[in-house]
Amino acid sequence: MTLAQQAVCEALGGRGVARYPRLVGESESSTPIKRRYARVDLPRGPMVAWQGGGKSGVGTIATVALGGLFICTQDPPDSGSTLKLLFDLPSGEVRARVGVRYVVPNQGIGVQFVMMNYEDRARLYQLLSRLLRYD
Repeated sequence: MTLAQQAVCEALGGRGVARYPRLVGESESSTPIKRRYARVDLPRGPMVAWQGGGKSGVGTIATVALGGLFICTQDPPDSGSTLKLLFDLPSGEVRARVGVRYVVPNQGIGVQFVMMNYEDRARLYQLLSRLLRYD
């Protein structure tokens, strides 16, 4: 977990250290991280509501990518669970189904998008386009 994710998780509510979003992995080590999609830390990330795996809760999005999110939440569901998510972006509401890929106890969950409608995917892409300056 990055220092930015820890700061956000500690402040659960996304009110951590104010700074610009950055591409994850850019300056964290000398070896670049190979990923399918670029990730961006969001120190002041939006709130997200989730339900599934016999639990429900709210959390804060600490890292975002086209492939998934890291969500800071205090009572995470089990790894392998399927969740329904709801969160707001500047361009509108996003609903998605995700699979929980990993759990960091007492900190949060890494999730991978499983299903999202076209309009919601476009909203997410629009956010990442601004943050990563995609063409």
